[in-house]
Amino acid sequence: MMSVESGSYNIARRCRKLSEKGLLKHLGNGVYIITDQGEAYLAGDLDTETWTAVCRNNNKDSSATGNVSNST
Repeated sequence: MMSVESGSYNIARRCRKLSEKGLLKHLGNGVYIITDQGEAYLAGDLDTETWTAVCRNNNKDSSATGNVSNST
């Protein structure tokens, strides 16, 4: 398991990186919110190699993809 430094500098740096990828939105003053794209990532519905949504059928192994907007 990877160790994550928890100092404020490291947390801010990681939040900025996630914001650059569209997974978080910076509201200012150190406050971030998760975006729809971030929610899709957490749900396992985002292919981070192509940044496209992965639509899962109930019990099928195949998946269809569609573009995920990077806007919030």
